[in-house]
Amino acid sequence: MLSTVQTVTGPISPTDLGRTLAHEHFFTVAYDSPGMYLADPQIALLELSDARDVGTRSVVDLTTFDLGRDPAALRTLSERSGVNIIMGTGWYIHKTYPAMINEASTDELAQFLIKDIEVGEHGVRPGVIGEIGVAGEFVDAREERVLRAVARAHAATHLTIFIHQQRVFSGPAALRILKEEGVDPHRVVFCHMDSIFDSSVQRQAVDLGVWLSYDRIQGWDLVHQLRPWEVDRRRNLLQDAARDGYLDRVLMSTDCCVKGDLQRYGGPGYSFTHGEFAQSLVERGFSGDELSRLFDDNPRRAITGEA
Repeated sequence: MLSTVQTVTGPISPTDLGRTLAHEHFFTVAYDSPGMYLADPQIALLELSDARDVGTRSVVDLTTFDLGRDPAALRTLSERSGVNIIMGTGWYIHKTYPAMINEASTDELAQFLIKDIEVGEHGVRPGVIGEIGVAGEFVDAREERVLRAVARAHAATHLTIFIHQQRVFSGPAALRILKEEGVDPHRVVFCHMDSIFDSSVQRQAVDLGVWLSYDRIQGWDLVHQLRPWEVDRRRNLLQDAARDGYLDRVLMSTDCCVKGDLQRYGGPGYSFTHGEFAQSLVERGFSGDELSRLFDDNPRRAITGEA
């Protein structure tokens, strides 16, 4: 278990995390249309300030090197907003990998990650690993090498690993590789579990011992945001988790990654999870203790490795 959490402005006590968004992005360059990129620091500040005003105290930013990670910008954003930002590290999926992935050995990739975690970039150090992606139903050979490098970096630094799934239940394939390298499933988060329509996979993930991240509350579409039936489906997933006893394994967020996700462009924005969505859970009968578990306790436990 980690005794401190590394944020972009330095280490903090886990008790200072407070209400936490488990999967977001503030600056991105990963999409074919540059007009969709998140690249405006002022808009980011306005949107994050909205989240702060509804109780958000910390955000996990899972932007990797190849998605446009900008440590200096994240540090400035955190300082100006007063919100803790926990930065990720690693590479996304084989379609976005830089040339070095083809040229470096697995151990060289692991050492690259370890140096990033221990030294940082511009003095800004990551506090988690990810999001590390599997682009389809099967793990690409290059993705396997990255996963093994990630596992070795985790062994050296003990940071939690976030695994991206492309709307299919590819997490188990990634987990098998991580476990071969000695990773405890309790230190692994399966992202985008709410994007998979086969309801049986939720229990399968729980039985594997990983964390389940419901992080596209508004739905997966990157253009037509905040579809009411998608939001309602996430509420149903949470009711299932509460009924079946695994609410303490669930993380929540909106995974804002393009302009259409931001409130000022018609999307939910970073404030949606702890604001409007949280209020709708109260109206569904969720207790204050259940909301604290979802939004405060679970992220802290997932990030630090607390049992």
